[in-house]
Amino acid sequence: MGDEKKYPEVPVEKLRWKCPPDSLPFETTDEIKPCLDIIGQERALRAIRLGLEVDSLGYNIFVVGLVDGPEQHH
Repeated sequence: MGDEKKYPEVPVEKLRWKCPPDSLPFETTDEIKPCLDIIGQERALRAIRLGLEVDSLGYNIFVVGLVDGPEQHH
C-alpha cells in the first residue's frame, strides 16, 4: 500500500475549457443564422425504437428538446 502513485494537482483554471471569443468568426450571435436541421435525428429514432421494443416494466422513454409551436415564432 506504500506504492501509491502521486499525481500533480491540476490548477482550478485548467478544469474547464473556455472558448476564446476572438477565435469565433463573428462579432455577435446576431450574425449567425439559426440551424434549422434536426441534429441527431437518426440516433433519436433508434433510441425511441429500442425503448418501444423493451417488453419489461420500469422502462420509460424520456424526450427533451426545443418546442416548436406558434408561441415560439416572434
